[in-house]
Formats: sequence, C-alpha cells, structure tokens
Amino acid sequence: MKKRIVLYKRLSDVLMQRLQAHADVTLVEDPAADGLARLRAALPGARGLLGASLRLDAGLLDLAPQLEVVSSVSVGVDNYDIAELDRRGVLLTNTPDVLTETTADTGFALLLASARRVAELDRWIRAGHWQAGIGPAQFGCDVHGKTLGIVGMGRIGEALARRAQAGF
Repeated sequence: MKKRIVLYKRLSDVLMQRLQAHADVTLVEDPAADGLARLRAALPGARGLLGASLRLDAGLLDLAPQLEVVSSVSVGVDNYDIAELDRRGVLLTNTPDVLTETTADTGFALLLASARRVAELDRWIRAGHWQAGIGPAQFGCDVHGKTLGIVGMGRIGEALARRAQAGF
C-alpha cells in the first residue's frame, strides 16, 4: 500500500508523475487563501507533506498524527515549528541551495543597475529628456576597479564573491 502525501504546492507534471508512482498524492492548492479547510481535511492519514509558504504549527500537525516527513520547497524553514516537529519525530527537509545563484545574480544586477542608473535613466528617456547624446550627469559610475564589501560569507555571499572575482 502506498503512503499518502499531501502537497500544498503544485509540482511540474514530470515530478507529479514520479511522485504518484510511489505514493498516493493529494494536491491542495492555495491553502493559505481559500484552501485551508481542504488542507485540514486532507491531513489525517498523511505520512508526508510537501509545499511552501504556509505556517505549519501544532494545530495543523495535530491533524496528521502519522506524519513522518515535511518537505519545504523553499530555502528557509521559518514557517515551521521545528521544536514541535522534533518532539513528534517528524523530519523537516528544505532546498537551501535552490536560490543561491539566482540571488547572487540579482544582487549583481542591482549593483550594476544602481551604479549605471539604469532605472532612473529609463524613466528619464521615456519622459522624452534624451534628445541626442548624454553627458556626465547621466553616466553613473564604474563598477570595474571598485571594492565590493560583502556582509556574510554564506552560500550567497560566496556566490557574490565568485562573480566579483571571476565574473559571470
């Protein structure tokens, strides 16, 4: 008999098929909005719970006494009562590296956009101020040759440092 897993985040068709080959899967979409009652109804008998962006507290855990594992499709675990999960012997997993490179790219995009005044100059051009060439007032500043300070050298800080040292 397949174990029952409750999803509160839609997965790709390929992942859904793989999961359904090994488990009885119940999908409850938008539990934080109007689907909380459906999620509560689906929890009894669940051995696994997979999703993101939902506060999982003791009240919801009470509805799933057979729960063995919670998989968070997110980096953080701040939506989970870790002490309560530990007390119940429920394993919590997450995807800590899923956004490391994306976040580092975004950090560099913001750094370059700020230095070169991208958003400001876009608005300036759209307002019709650009008639011919531009002057020093619109140049912004170089990033090349500057020193980058990174507060925290975790996964994202290290990814930023790699970009700063060796480029993209």
